Amino acid sequence: MMRAKPLAKPAQPLDVAIGKARALAGGAPLRSVAWPTDLSADWTVTFARGGTPVGVKIADDTGGATAAPARPQGGVARWMRRIHDGTDMGALWQFVIFLGGILPAVLAVTGVIMWWRARGWKAELAARRA
Repeated sequence: MMRAKPLAKPAQPLDVAIGKARALAGGAPLRSVAWPTDLSADWTVTFARGGTPVGVKIADDTGGATAAPARPQGGVARWMRRIHDGTDMGALWQFVIFLGGILPAVLAVTGVIMWWRARGWKAELAARRA
């Protein structure tokens, strides 16, 4: 699948696009900026207002700014994120995630120790046989 390629020289500079979007957002803190592409020649500027993101689209050719509908925050992607990083989960689940991260390192160390010890008894066995 072909991906959208960013425009090399958009008509609106970045600071102008953010300024026009900020006028519609009402002073909310800036969250993200999506550069115009060959598939969609619009800037998408997102602001964080409360717990809900507010999006503003700026047409690159005309410079017109319109409020964009916010993306829904639920769904499978949000649920998977909660499971994997423990956001909004209890302390027990965060401890389970911590153990899941530590366990591979512990298994690697014990594996090296077992391999090192096995070298010793295998060398003794080979010496007895010889």
